[in-house]
Amino acid sequence: MPFGLSDADVSAALDRDQQIEQTARECGLPFAPVNMLTARDLAAEHGLDTLIRAMRRAADGKSQTWGYVKGILRSWKQQGYVDDEHKTRRVNNGRPTIANYTQREYSDEELNSHTDDLLREAAGMGA
Repeated sequence: MPFGLSDADVSAALDRDQQIEQTARECGLPFAPVNMLTARDLAAEHGLDTLIRAMRRAADGKSQTWGYVKGILRSWKQQGYVDDEHKTRRVNNGRPTIANYTQREYSDEELNSHTDDLLREAAGMGA
């Protein structure tokens, strides 16, 4: 085979291209030779299954364009991929979340004291 490719490599590439083309047509995505080049690059970066999910998401979304597919994939990559049930999870990037805080507990007396302080402060601002 040319370029050192085996029959299995060629067969896998043809199968991948066929899956991409079929999904693109089902999803109403434009499909020209340049689109196949884009799709191959996206499949290489994100994986074929993830690309196909993004294509289907684009078909259900606001735009059936390859730019929208790229945006979906970029977003999924930033959020972190989760393959089970095709869900993504947000990556926190070290920022605090509500789960990092503990609930404070106040007695009625403390709450009344804080309320009184706030009312005095507000009355002083209006003077």
